[in-house]
Amino acid sequence: MYVRNLQLINYGPIPNLSIRFPFAGDLPKPVVFVGANGSGKSIVLSHIVNGLLAAHDAAFPASPEMEQNKVYKLRSDAYIRSGSPYYLARVEYDDHMNVGEIRTMDIRSSYPDVSDDTWPAELKELWNRMPGGQSDHFESSFPAPPPYGDRDARNRLQSSIANRCILYFPFNRFEEPAWLNEANLLSKVRATPTNRIADETNRRVVASSPLLDNQSWLFEVVYDRSAFEIQTRQLPLPLGSTGETFPLPVFAGFQGDATIMHDLALQVFRIILGRDDARFGIGTRHGRQLTLEIEAAQQSLSVFQMSSGEAGLLDLFLSILRDYDLSRTNLSHPIDISGTVVIDEIDLHLHVAHQRDVLPALIEMFPKVQFVVTTHSPLFVLGMNEKFGEQGFAVHRLPEGEQIGPEEFSEFGRAYEAFMDTQRAQDEVREAVRKAQRPIVFVEGPTDVQYVKRAAVLLGKEELMERLELRAGGSDSKLDAIWKAQAVVMRGAGPITIGLVYDCDARGKSGRGEDAREGNVFRRFMPMQDDHPVRTGIENLFSLETLQKARDQDGGLFMITPEHPQVMGEEERLVPEEWMLRSDSEKQPLCDLLCSIGDESDFAAFEEVFQIIAEAIG
Repeated sequence: MYVRNLQLINYGPIPNLSIRFPFAGDLPKPVVFVGANGSGKSIVLSHIVNGLLAAHDAAFPASPEMEQNKVYKLRSDAYIRSGSPYYLARVEYDDHMNVGEIRTMDIRSSYPDVSDDTWPAELKELWNRMPGGQSDHFESSFPAPPPYGDRDARNRLQSSIANRCILYFPFNRFEEPAWLNEANLLSKVRATPTNRIADETNRRVVASSPLLDNQSWLFEVVYDRSAFEIQTRQLPLPLGSTGETFPLPVFAGFQGDATIMHDLALQVFRIILGRDDARFGIGTRHGRQLTLEIEAAQQSLSVFQMSSGEAGLLDLFLSILRDYDLSRTNLSHPIDISGTVVIDEIDLHLHVAHQRDVLPALIEMFPKVQFVVTTHSPLFVLGMNEKFGEQGFAVHRLPEGEQIGPEEFSEFGRAYEAFMDTQRAQDEVREAVRKAQRPIVFVEGPTDVQYVKRAAVLLGKEELMERLELRAGGSDSKLDAIWKAQAVVMRGAGPITIGLVYDCDARGKSGRGEDAREGNVFRRFMPMQDDHPVRTGIENLFSLETLQKARDQDGGLFMITPEHPQVMGEEERLVPEEWMLRSDSEKQPLCDLLCSIGDESDFAAFEEVFQIIAEAIG
């Protein structure tokens, strides 16, 4: 079961968070949460995992992962945001199944008018269902077991859990290194437990220390392949001159379920080690130990005598294979594996090469698995960007929850500034700019790039766009960072023009001032459409009629504040109607919609954007 939506209000450091998890058709896009320590990354994951565990126990009540009437995540006044009297939380999964919770400082009836127009309808309904005399409320839409619940609904839930991989790797996951306890490493393998009793399962969601389970399972896979899935074909061997033949069995490879899992596990090993010549071995009868044979290096080593970082990666992705294998669902290719995998601090113990190159490659191996992860590593995010592209995954910065570009979070900024302080970095940037063939124009976000490119097609500006390279720089603050950090380097680098084109609402903010140019680096602002219900972002360039067309297609994109009077001192004025996206996670769905249904008239205001670009690059 996939995560679809997450909503938090006044929870810990998070004031208001609403995220719609992205998909490309039926395939989930990876979601990465970033932010400083204490920004709420683990809090967000805890709500997702709490719902997954509740679904697991509703599906298999005879083998619960939690004690009856208990939850995985503690509900407490301590998690109410400072200065607020309550918090609300809601997570929605497939088929509109959801969990929700509320905690108040006093009983709920003490806050009769607490909800307001900024609350999504789902949270208003959750609040209204909380009994007035309570200060703590938890609810789940997962069906109860018969005879209390709907049997068909519960069967659908059970099928959804049983046929998918659902795993959570907490930040405190730990495996003892091989050198610390050799007896443990070399211990005999254990049979993987199986279960055929209805309403029970031997699979668990939380995976804190899965090394021994993975070791035993992998040994079974390799052994079963070697012992039971070997294939032969009959080669007719002539017997003298009589013309008779003798059927000689000849090895013809392996075939079967264990072979498929063997090949997938070996693919994981090869990606981690960067070796295409690795293969498994199972040792001799008196020294039965799973080994990894490196042909070119003539090496043979225990598959679990690896560095802590390599072992950590191995645990993550072998656990996915093992869990799905236990589901007994048919499998012939990694794309058959579906599910949800939640990983707190995915970069834990990893070398920089593993963060940037190996992790994204392993994630790409499982396109139907929804990865929801947290990280402090800018290199992991940059590696994801190189592997998936900016539109292939989502990065959300906490506690605000805004969707940002891959390079736009504090860890990257600090690392970048430190790098740019070096003479070598400045020399490299100058050389790269000298070699560039076209002007480079930065706009704020990835949807800005998509809008401008679509407008160029509709308005006949392809020739202009072919003369430049258009990139997403990030938010307005990120463009400021480019202006400050790179302009000094680029000004003397040669004739190539570097352009920064901000959204309309960025002009004058934070002392930014007006249009500016320093040598070959320029700064411009998109036009502002006055008397427009959308006052921020590139969406201001679309008419109300165009936005209404999008709203007719997806009514959940916008929050609308109607025209209303406002009293300031003794003066009363009329505040015009205002449209706002429900959250930053709605920017991409709106962009996809407008680029697909919009025509030339819808993108007419982009004419001025192209004039700005054309004048700037000459």
